Amino acid sequence: MGTTQSTTLNTDTDAKRTSSVYGDAGDGVSRWFQWRRSADGGDATQGLKADAAVTDPTSSATVVALLKGLLTFLRVSAAGVGKAEDAAHVTGDTGVAALAVRRDTAASSAGTDGDYATLNTDATGRLRTVAARDVDDALSIAASSAAADDLVVKASAGTLYSIVGHIAAGEDGYVQVHDATSQPADTAVPELSYFVGAASAAQAVNIPLPGHACGTGIVVVWSTTAATLTAGAANMFVTAHYD
Repeated sequence: MGTTQSTTLNTDTDAKRTSSVYGDAGDGVSRWFQWRRSADGGDATQGLKADAAVTDPTSSATVVALLKGLLTFLRVSAAGVGKAEDAAHVTGDTGVAALAVRRDTAASSAGTDGDYATLNTDATGRLRTVAARDVDDALSIAASSAAADDLVVKASAGTLYSIVGHIAAGEDGYVQVHDATSQPADTAVPELSYFVGAASAAQAVNIPLPGHACGTGIVVVWSTTAATLTAGAANMFVTAHYD
């Protein structure tokens, strides 16, 4: 008959296994003994029962410390890249540099209205913006030569700055601006639409604009409806300033 050894794995007085080898007496020097006691937070030296101090997992050079530093960098604070809206600037605040894209020809990086887009610069690194006009720059003028229901201000892309004049007949209506090269058909949707009431036989038209850009052309039309074009009578005399 065979014999069966009933010796169990030896353990030290702190119930930490001293050997991974069946029947090993476990002298306290084996690698298993040292790893096991160290893994439990104790001292691997034979005979010492007191646990050694556990290393602070948040100390420098640990993964936890690196994660804490990253969170500090990302959070809203003076030392982080996040800044609260309307918060006061403090010397030494950190942040992230904003990058812009060089576009020698002005264009948007966004595919459609409402998409995020990049800041763009020209070939010399100047940020592309819509600059305010110099007051000394001369504007072009287009004026009605006779009573009409429309005025083609410019048959190509341009910017409209003002419309002045009057409507000869007393009727309510709307001075509309269309992005087109000629008077569009009825039901066309205008870029701008301004009400002019029939307060007198000749209604004054005085519409100053900060500068409204039209990509195709600029046409001013007299309409009897606001949201879409319904061409009114040929009673409009206007002068437009543009470039």
